Amino acid sequence: KQIYDELHLYRHVPRKLSIVEQKKIHTLPLVFKQRSGGNIGENMKVYKRSFFFTAMLWLFLLVATINTITFLAYTISDHTHDMLTAVAVKDTRQQLKAMVNSEIARIDQKRKAAVELLRSELNILSAQLQHLPVEQLDFFLRATISEYQADKNTPQLFAALYNTDSDSLTFYGRQNKQFDRYEEIQADFRKELSVKQCHIMLYAYQEDVDLLVKQQIYNELASADDTDNTHFWVNQILNFKGGERYAIRIISPRLKTSEGTYLSTGEQDLSGNFPYRTELEGLLEDGELFQSRHFKNDMGDAAAAEYEYAKLYKPFQWVVAVGKPVQDTVHYADALFRCGSKYIRRLAAIHTAVIISIFVLAFAGLTVLFLRALRRLRKADGPQNWPIDALHGNEQMLCDSCSAALKKGRTLSLFLIDVDNMHRIDRRYGRKMAQTILKQTALCIQETIGVGNRIYSWGDDSFVVIASEENGAECSLLANKIIRNVGLTPYLVSDEYFHITVSIGGTLLTNSDIDLTQPMTRAEHALKRAKEQGKNCYVEELQ
Repeated sequence: KQIYDELHLYRHVPRKLSIVEQKKIHTLPLVFKQRSGGNIGENMKVYKRSFFFTAMLWLFLLVATINTITFLAYTISDHTHDMLTAVAVKDTRQQLKAMVNSEIARIDQKRKAAVELLRSELNILSAQLQHLPVEQLDFFLRATISEYQADKNTPQLFAALYNTDSDSLTFYGRQNKQFDRYEEIQADFRKELSVKQCHIMLYAYQEDVDLLVKQQIYNELASADDTDNTHFWVNQILNFKGGERYAIRIISPRLKTSEGTYLSTGEQDLSGNFPYRTELEGLLEDGELFQSRHFKNDMGDAAAAEYEYAKLYKPFQWVVAVGKPVQDTVHYADALFRCGSKYIRRLAAIHTAVIISIFVLAFAGLTVLFLRALRRLRKADGPQNWPIDALHGNEQMLCDSCSAALKKGRTLSLFLIDVDNMHRIDRRYGRKMAQTILKQTALCIQETIGVGNRIYSWGDDSFVVIASEENGAECSLLANKIIRNVGLTPYLVSDEYFHITVSIGGTLLTNSDIDLTQPMTRAEHALKRAKEQGKNCYVEELQ
C-alpha cells in the first residue's frame, strides 16, 4: 500500500462487484463508440511499409543523383582539357602578338625620335652658320660635319657650300652620291641658307637614320634577357618571291651563330615542315603569322617545338618574330585545367550539398506527414468523441456567461483539475488506455458537478471546471467531492480495474477578472501547491 500511495495508482485484481458497482462501471463507457472503418492496426502497418519503401526510393534517388553529378563533373573536367589547351594556345598567340607589336611600336618611336633629333640638329647648325663670316664657313663646316660623322649615336649629316662669286661647289662628308651642280642635290632632309654670296645646304638621308635605328635595335635585342623563356629574332627579306637567299638573319640573340646567314623557303625543320615558306606566305597574305615550328640550339642539338608569331615591318622589310616553347603553353594549359577542375568539383560539391539539403527537407516533410498520419490513426484507434468541449476557442463565450452570473450575485469558482501520474499510465499501458481513463474521468467529474456547472478539457491530461454556488464554502466542498468520487470510482480498462486520483487548484472569479488569464494563473499556482503537498488534494488561491 505504501508503494501504491507513492504512485497514486491503484491496480486491483478483478473481483466480483456488487450490482450497483457493475451498473455504474458498465454504463460509463457506453457514450463512446468505436470509430467505424477497417482495422486500424493493419492501416498502421500499411503506412509503415509505405514509408519504408518511400524512404528507400528517396535514398536511391539521392545516391543516383549524387553519382550522376560526380560522373558529369569528371566527364566535363576531362573534356575541358582540350578546350583549355586551345585557350592556352590562343593566350600564347595574344601574348606573342602583343610583344611583337610592342617591339614594332618601339622601332617606330625610335625612328621618329631620330628624325626629330636630325631636324633639331639641322636647325641648330643653320642658326650658327647665319652668324659666321664668309671666311669661316668652310672651316666650320669641315669640323662640324666630321664630328657628326664620327659620332655613332647621331645620324650622318652632309653639307654643300656654293660660292656664287667664284662659282665653286664644295661638299663636306663622305658621300656615296655625287652631284655636279648645287641644284641637283637630292636628300630626304635638307636645310638651305645664304650667307652673303654663299649658298649652304645641310642635308641627310632616311637610310642613314634607319641604319642608326637598326643598330640601336640590334644592341637592345642582343642584350635582352629571355627569363620568361621567350626570344626575339629579326630577318630581313631580300626577295618576296622566295627561293634561295630570300632573306637574311640579322638579329638572333639566342642563336648568335645564325646572324648573317641566308634563309631559304625550301628549308625544312625537324618535323619535315617548311616554316620559312609558310612564314613568307602568311606575311604576304595577312602581314602576320602564328605557327609552331622546331628549332636547334647553339650546339646544333634538336630542341623542342615552339610557337612563333611574326609580323612584317615594311619600312625596314624586317620580319620581327618572337618564339615561345610549346611546353610552356602545355604547362599553362595544365595549370588552367587544374584550376578549372577544382572549380568544377567545388561547384559539383555545392550542387550535391544543395540536392542533399533538398532531399533531407523533402524527407523531413514526408516524415512529418507520416507522423501526422500515425497520430490520426492513433486518435482514431479509440473512443471517437470527447464528452466535453475544449476550453480553447470558447474563452470569450465563457467570459460573457461568467460576467452575467457574477452580476446576478452568484459565486463562481474555477477549478484546474489534473490527473495524477497520468504520464506513468501513458508510459506503462499506452496512450490508448490513458485516453480511455481520461474520458471516463471526465464523465465522473461531469456527473459530480451536476448539470448547472461546466467542465472543459485543458491540455492533454487536465480539465477546467466553472462551478456556480451560493458561497465559497460550497465551492470548496464541491472540489473535495470531485476528488472523493474520482478516487473511489473504479475504471474498467482491458479487463482491469483502476483507481486514480486528481489534484485540484481553485480560485474565485471576481468582477475585476476581465478575462480568464488572471484566474487561470491563480489556479495554476494553486495546482502547483497541491502537487507539492502530495497530490490528491484541493488548494485554493484567492485574489
